[in-house]
Amino acid sequence: MPQISDEFRFYFTLATLGAMVILSALVVYLSTRGLRFGGKKAEDPRFAGRDPRTLDQFYEAHYAAHMYPRAVVAEVVTRFAAAAQVPAQWLEPTDSFAGLGTADREECRRFAVDTALTLEEAERKAGAPLYSGKLATLDDYVRSTVLIYRLMSGAKS
Repeated sequence: MPQISDEFRFYFTLATLGAMVILSALVVYLSTRGLRFGGKKAEDPRFAGRDPRTLDQFYEAHYAAHMYPRAVVAEVVTRFAAAAQVPAQWLEPTDSFAGLGTADREECRRFAVDTALTLEEAERKAGAPLYSGKLATLDDYVRSTVLIYRLMSGAKS
């Protein structure tokens, strides 16, 4: 059997112990980081006091009773969040681009204009005004988009 020198054993043992210490420190760091961020509310002051929700939870809490199409609501919330560059999990129907401090973003303007143009087109096809409110809050965008969807698809209002 080949002989392993004592010097090699010493450095091998030292390297193994060093790697174990580094891995242990990494595990402790990741564990405490997960504990710190796992059960906390949003750290962004815009979302203080809010619990994160999935799109399904958001829908159930705000739009299921109105029987709005789930896919339409989810699409509007996702597009609104993307335009504002905020996580959808923190949004509420009362949120607006201005309230989130993102009204000056080009994506927010484009989202608002696209929705308004689509609404205008639907009104032109219907031959009557359909939506008399302002497009300010997420709820406004959801309601107007659902109205457009129902009109264009022939679904019940």
